[in-house]
Amino acid sequence: MRQRLRLIAGQTREWLIRTSRGRLSVAVAAWLIVLGMSVMLTDPIVWRAFAIGVLCPVSLLLAYRGDWLPRPSGLHGLLNLTPRQFEEIVADLLQPLGYTEIRLTGGPGDMGVDVLGRDAAGSLVAIQCKRYQPDRDISSSAVQTFMGGMVAHKADSGIIVTTSEFSAPARALATAHGIRLIDGLELSRLIHEHNVPVEA
Repeated sequence: MRQRLRLIAGQTREWLIRTSRGRLSVAVAAWLIVLGMSVMLTDPIVWRAFAIGVLCPVSLLLAYRGDWLPRPSGLHGLLNLTPRQFEEIVADLLQPLGYTEIRLTGGPGDMGVDVLGRDAAGSLVAIQCKRYQPDRDISSSAVQTFMGGMVAHKADSGIIVTTSEFSAPARALATAHGIRLIDGLELSRLIHEHNVPVEA
């Protein structure tokens, strides 16, 4: 339960910082607090006019755009990679996660499997890498295709890693077949946690 709460807290923090809507929500909340405090001041008319007319719109725009955020280590950096570079980053991440004998297989005829490795028990694991825009969910049909690739490579288990998210049917299908799903938020957290460099 505690681990689940930590994961939710991490995902919420990532959303608040890395998405335009999240940053805008934080900025709006901050300004509501500031304006609420200004009401309690004596004769705050000039301050409120300045805040509402100048500071508020400028700060909300900056928060929404997020130009002040460091870019290289988050999803932005991953989306700037080529598909092959993204596969290499995922392969680099697998080692600190406890996988061995990691090798890239992506290319023509890869059957939807981009990386192969072995887990702590020595079982063969197939990994698919999907470098998608955050608003493009992974569908259940993509999971079905990957399952076929797992059979072709005689893998014992599978992992799908993406910069986006998974649809509800995709998650249900993956759970039913023991496939681990790593979405963009978890991927960013893992890369930061294990200090995996992201460079185009």
